[in-house]
Amino acid sequence: MFAKGCDEAYKRFKHSKDDFAEEVRHELMYYFWSKCEWEVEVCDLWREKGSKIDVYQQVMLNWTVFIDYLWNYYNNN
Repeated sequence: MFAKGCDEAYKRFKHSKDDFAEEVRHELMYYFWSKCEWEVEVCDLWREKGSKIDVYQQVMLNWTVFIDYLWNYYNNN
């Protein structure tokens, strides 16, 4: 479903990379932000509770690379 949302975002915003990026960010938040099935808990052996990391946080660490990849993919297909 996320891929379908990206497809639709490109169809609507194929002339504006910034608008496309904003729409993809909204799709990413909807599908992956703070959803327990997409979270990993990272901790060491001495702590009972660790840090939760979800897909949204991981993608946002490399946001410009991710958007460039999607933009180039859609422009070359």
